[in-house]
Amino acid sequence: MQIWEARGARADAMLKLDDGDVPGARSALDSLIDALTEAGAAMRPELAQAHIDRATVERLANDWGAALSDLDTAESIAGQLGFFPRQAVLTNLDNLRARIHSTSYAAVFDLALAQSAVDRLSATWSGHWMVDELESHIAFQRRDWDRAATKALRA
Repeated sequence: MQIWEARGARADAMLKLDDGDVPGARSALDSLIDALTEAGAAMRPELAQAHIDRATVERLANDWGAALSDLDTAESIAGQLGFFPRQAVLTNLDNLRARIHSTSYAAVFDLALAQSAVDRLSATWSGHWMVDELESHIAFQRRDWDRAATKALRA
């Protein structure tokens, strides 16, 4: 499998999700992850991103444990990558981890874990709109209205 094929397959799976086909998106990502696992070291960044994509699907299906498991796997793979590919994976991973843990109806709702993920993002992307948006959401969950509004305006 070539990188362009893996990226195309990821995009196709996420388009299924956009169309509301959650089982189809998950199945497509399951197949892609199986193929990428066999593809070797050169495909590790794509494998990590595929796990993050599947975690996104699982989050939207309220399958919190599976989503966090996929994020843990992606983080493990990221540890085997060079600096720039690792940063790309960790950015997506921490963004999604913060969103999962700051979802008030999630079985894994934990604002301290959400804040920890945002803090890791902030270390790399200080002042970025993504960090401000996540901080606004967490402040909203904590009912810290002034901080929520300030961060939302910055975002």
